[in-house]
Amino acid sequence: MFAKNMIIYRVNRDVDFNADKLEQQLEEFKLTPCGSQDKQKFGWVSALPKGEMFTHLSGGHILLRSCKQEKLLPAACINKLVKEKVDYMEAQEGRPLRKAEKDDIRDDIVMDKLPTAFIKETFTNVFIFPTDGLIVVDTSTHKKAEDTLALLRKSMGSLPCIPLIPQIAVETTLTEWVKTGDVPSGYEIGNAADMKSILDDGGTVKLKNNELTSDAVHQHIEENKMVIALELSWQDRISFVLKENMQLSRVNFGDVITDQNEDIPREDVHARMDADFALAAGEMLALIKSLIDVLGGLPLLIKSHPNSP
Repeated sequence: MFAKNMIIYRVNRDVDFNADKLEQQLEEFKLTPCGSQDKQKFGWVSALPKGEMFTHLSGGHILLRSCKQEKLLPAACINKLVKEKVDYMEAQEGRPLRKAEKDDIRDDIVMDKLPTAFIKETFTNVFIFPTDGLIVVDTSTHKKAEDTLALLRKSMGSLPCIPLIPQIAVETTLTEWVKTGDVPSGYEIGNAADMKSILDDGGTVKLKNNELTSDAVHQHIEENKMVIALELSWQDRISFVLKENMQLSRVNFGDVITDQNEDIPREDVHARMDADFALAAGEMLALIKSLIDVLGGLPLLIKSHPNSP
């Protein structure tokens, strides 16, 4: 329930995130398991594992969960079977097969193997903060985040939102923090960073287990390298890596947070997950608001037309 990654979006016009209405909308696009000839399926599942509702509401925040099922057909295995069949057919007919014929053989083999293929499931949590007009997708890639938002947009009919990007470029602020060592109150710089030259042929540098206030790091900055990812901690509560695109990766909630619900028996799965969600959502929202503030605020939104997608 505690996010490992945070890709953040802001809603750019008023949207009614009514939980009851949303429940009905998600129902129409729930996950239907892969059939024998399906390669993959994508849809909504219960917000809490083993729960019954597609939405989970706590403290005004909403949790959703998508699931993607994919049939696992290793390319190396398929290629081997295709080659064996092609070699056999070419030997039988005494001629090389055309590309279209090889493609047909590949398609036949894939369809033959689909019913017995293993199924991989990938779950993605979506945290919605209606009052603040924010959405957080817990995934490490923008492709997966956009796929989940596309499903939510399809479910709701429309969802006008954009990535949350501060008014001042993130890399400009991060570089200044590392250069001066002067970070906002409540924040501490870790010992890992990625740096990239502003010059086309300047290259990149990945720093791990480094003292980022050292002369060597400052030399990189003098050589026109910008900090594009920086390990940070916030109030000794959450540590993370902040990237230039405002994505947070390697998010880790400290013991001061995760221990708060230890008095709830883990055997009471629903109560524990409900409490963890409420706690995680509150901390995530507080962190996002703090980041917006220390990174220079957000640009003004240009409100989209009510009928815009």
